[in-house]
Amino acid sequence: MLRLAAASPRAVFHFVSTAAVASLVCNERTLKTRDGFKPTGYAMTKWVAETLVMRAANGGLAVTVSRPCLIGPPVSGDHVNIQSLECMLIQSLITTKCYPRRDAVHNIQLGLLPLEHAAAEIVSIASRTVCSDIQH
Repeated sequence: MLRLAAASPRAVFHFVSTAAVASLVCNERTLKTRDGFKPTGYAMTKWVAETLVMRAANGGLAVTVSRPCLIGPPVSGDHVNIQSLECMLIQSLITTKCYPRRDAVHNIQLGLLPLEHAAAEIVSIASRTVCSDIQH
């Protein structure tokens, strides 16, 4: 897709990545998170893809990279991805009836951006950005 976009002088390439890429650091041949952990395979593939997109940008292609946070189900609750980590975690808590103590998790929030909000923001960024840019 990058080659196809690069063949057109007026093309802008829009890539949807993940916020996890912002915390990755590449030292020699090792890709790690800033706190020293090994990143997930998903984050690693997005990092590689962003590297290719940025290489194309350095070659003159106008690009935008969107890095949304965790995207959750739509506000309506329709079409929930029951295979997502978040849904499986919640399902396992309900199934096992094993919940964290309220006082232990009072400051923990699972911030999921509703699907339709994420999609609208990505479309908005793609519509207004005409130069190489990364959006979080």
